[in-house]
Amino acid sequence: MRLNWLDLVGALEHRGGGQYGVDPADGRVRFFDVHELESDDPRELLDTDRYLMVDPITDWTLQSWVTEFAKMLGKPELADAADSARPTREIRHRLAGDSAGVAAWSDFYRSRLQDAAVAWASATGLVPENLPPWSEQDE
Repeated sequence: MRLNWLDLVGALEHRGGGQYGVDPADGRVRFFDVHELESDDPRELLDTDRYLMVDPITDWTLQSWVTEFAKMLGKPELADAADSARPTREIRHRLAGDSAGVAAWSDFYRSRLQDAAVAWASATGLVPENLPPWSEQDE
């Protein structure tokens, strides 16, 4: 099975209605809208049964990433962005005008999402035949 790693990262980052699932047979990531998830039609529910559902990164995790980034950057004043309703948006807002800070946050955030994708695949028991594209870039 070849896992679509980039779609998995997007699924972990998803906010809003619906949910993503990974088909363990072929590694495709599919979006299920709210209607499909709450349907009484058993034909629709059978379709979701074969998927490993992907829970997005929790707010607590996002808050911890913002706090960790603020410490790493040596800017403790950024840490209170973690307390906002949308910590990732708030940290970008506070870094506005600091292109190096924005780039550092983007790299940090992307790296954490990629780590979360690898951890998710491992935790679900998936053994994809393909490495994540970001690890292939490191070689």
